[in-house]
Amino acid sequence: MNPSSGLTPVFNQIKNLRRGITVGLDYGSECVKVLEMQGGSAPFKINHFASVPVQATAQDGLGQIVTAQKLQKRNASVSIPDEKVEMHEFQFPVLGKTELATALEFELAKSIPSRDFVYFDILTNKKSSGSDVQCVLAPRDFVDQRYDEVVGYGLTPHSL
Repeated sequence: MNPSSGLTPVFNQIKNLRRGITVGLDYGSECVKVLEMQGGSAPFKINHFASVPVQATAQDGLGQIVTAQKLQKRNASVSIPDEKVEMHEFQFPVLGKTELATALEFELAKSIPSRDFVYFDILTNKKSSGSDVQCVLAPRDFVDQRYDEVVGYGLTPHSL
């Protein structure tokens, strides 16, 4: 994913939602994009779209958009800037679940200096020859700030 990908991360996160209304927030390095989508049996419909410079979010520009467009009490899918995310890939031979968890802990300890400050998600692709494991990492303080901000606007984050 590159910074010019625009709303691709938001669409990817919410593409499986086929009912209801969802708000997508794409936190970029320079602006935050807000998108309200409605899904159903037909293709998605975009109800609202806005973009706010990052500096304006500190002055509650994003909150004003959420209020003005009446987006409160909606589920929110949130993406964060690429430069805040790290990916690590590991390959392991065929291992049981417990052994794989132990091996992953060992590899993560070597790769990440301080795991106290990181949220991570693990994606596993099992093959007959072993497992490919991808770990997606993000700074805990940055993620916590975005989460608190989104909740403060009256939105319910269902993915981040």
